Amino acid sequence: MFDVRPFEKEIGRLCGQFGIKRLEFFGSVLTDDFDKASDIDCLIEFDESEGSHFHRYFDFKDALEELFDREVDVVVGSAMRNPYFKAEVESTKKLVYAA
Repeated sequence: MFDVRPFEKEIGRLCGQFGIKRLEFFGSVLTDDFDKASDIDCLIEFDESEGSHFHRYFDFKDALEELFDREVDVVVGSAMRNPYFKAEVESTKKLVYAA
């Protein structure tokens, strides 16, 4: 399982910089199956008052990959359409940051 505690301050800074209201982890990052080859799955919610989030999405993803030194998959909660995927994410997610 991944220990997020050493990264909490920087995560908060990045979320503020890129207008992220909420960041949650889901998937293998929360299990004992997480290892050196695993990616980190993130669910985010943008602060819509910040305008378009197209560039912020990719810049935030890149910043997280640099911070964690591994691949990061970022899912925008409002963009989830598959009800089965959404149910799986909702049942396993863990809050990392909230503004």
